[in-house]
Amino acid sequence: MSCLIENCTAKGRNRGICSSHYAMISRLVRNKVRTWEEFEKAGMCKDVKRNWGERLTQFEAMAKKKGIKLK
Repeated sequence: MSCLIENCTAKGRNRGICSSHYAMISRLVRNKVRTWEEFEKAGMCKDVKRNWGERLTQFEAMAKKKGIKLK
């Protein structure tokens, strides 16, 4: 999956955005310029709760592929 930011072809990671865009948005949030919720509503990043579910599903698939049984 690529980064959610328009015209960015880097791999999307945390919140569906690449590490460069994550750092940029994090800086804006940390400096209280904007909030994560504003970026989520604008479609510029995913809700952290939704992204957690996707990562858990990927982890479970990887564990199954490697023969690791999860409870």
